[in-house]
Amino acid sequence: DAAGDGAVVDTTTYSDATGDKKVLWATGGTRAGTFRLPVSIYSTSRPVPVARGALFTESSFASRETMLWKSDGTTAGTGTVAEVPGSGDLTSDGKTACFFETRHASWRDPVERQLWCSDGTFKGTRTVGPVLSAPRLRNIYGGMALLAGRAYVCGTDDSFSGWSLFALGERGITAEIRPEAPRMGRCQYPIRTAAGRVWFYTAPIWSGEPTSLWASDGTPAGTVRVTELAGQGSDPIPLGDVVFFVATPDGSGRRRPIWRSDGTGAGPVTPFGLPPPNSA
Repeated sequence: DAAGDGAVVDTTTYSDATGDKKVLWATGGTRAGTFRLPVSIYSTSRPVPVARGALFTESSFASRETMLWKSDGTTAGTGTVAEVPGSGDLTSDGKTACFFETRHASWRDPVERQLWCSDGTFKGTRTVGPVLSAPRLRNIYGGMALLAGRAYVCGTDDSFSGWSLFALGERGITAEIRPEAPRMGRCQYPIRTAAGRVWFYTAPIWSGEPTSLWASDGTPAGTVRVTELAGQGSDPIPLGDVVFFVATPDGSGRRRPIWRSDGTGAGPVTPFGLPPPNSA
């Protein structure tokens, strides 16, 4: 991940002799300028870009503290930003990184979530909006996406009776978007921002039902099911005003064509002239 004029690299090694290890490295592009970051090799989140650097977290299981770190790829530019409550993975739009603080005493208790965001500075690390406790924010599987100053998450309650796409901001929940005909199911990881929309997959609870790819501009009218797939598709990759993704249309796994979509209800098309998913 880019970090100012350098980069922060997340590496994982697997070894039966020494055990699996996760290590973060910072580099300015030279051997002499490459060094290992002094953080835990097991509890560090994936680095995400912010203004003039990259942010990542390190959790201490003994004290339950989480330190927010920033690095620009140099020794002098690497250090702690702030101590924050226990957090999940960071999400970034390139300038700001956000995460959830999750609070609940036991699995029976309501789940409360507090949105935090940081621009990579101590003063710029703060809570955003009030503490949230909506039932469908209890289970969040797709992560978080940032678009036009709002954070988006896709969640469901314990009954999995249908999912909701939440838009979050300074006032808390600014929108809760649900499909007109919800199905039992949940969102799948990851939720992404591409081509001015939020993209995410929803998966059924029961096998044999299709997976759906959705796109949203943050409004109920602009939230559409792009297509249904027999299997999981790839992350949407933006190119201009459209995205490309790879998916198996018939569940056989024999064909994985590349599809193109503009995120509207017109449906995806393939640049190679193959029929769209689930067509006759």
